[in-house]
Amino acid sequence: MSDVREGIVEPGQYLTFVSAGQDYAIPIMRMREIVPYTGSTKVPLAPEAIRGLINLRGRAIPVVDLSVRFGSQATCVTKRTCVLIVDLDDDQERADVGILAESVSRVIDVGIDELEETPSFGMGAARDCLSGMLRSSGEFIPIIEVEEVLDAESDFLADLSAGMQAPDVSAPEPDPTPKR
Repeated sequence: MSDVREGIVEPGQYLTFVSAGQDYAIPIMRMREIVPYTGSTKVPLAPEAIRGLINLRGRAIPVVDLSVRFGSQATCVTKRTCVLIVDLDDDQERADVGILAESVSRVIDVGIDELEETPSFGMGAARDCLSGMLRSSGEFIPIIEVEEVLDAESDFLADLSAGMQAPDVSAPEPDPTPKR
């Protein structure tokens, strides 16, 4: 029996988006919201795939550049570039993480007959990053497994997400040097 039939990937709605010129899908139930990308605050010593932090209604949300995470160049920012805010469900608590996308494509209703198990690539890590494949318009779209894709950055992301408030970027920092 395939992974699809065992419920690893399930029929339902999937959001499709583009990263590094490739279409990907994520279950719509994992999505919190989509926000335009207007820049981010760099984090010192962050892993290369961490683009930075965005301020989402007073909360600091780490943003991961999926293109970099998958070994390509950094996402080129355009007017269609956006951040997919996803629910990263770890064992201890829920945290929101942003995935930088070149663009959002559409929401697809997917039936069981349109789902495939992840093909064997001969490499466990590549296969673990996908929960399956969906067929749409004669093409296959990989369904990313969010926790696995972000696993290399998970400790760093957990530290960033744990109770951090977004910095107030509206007012400059006061100069700490005494005036004479």
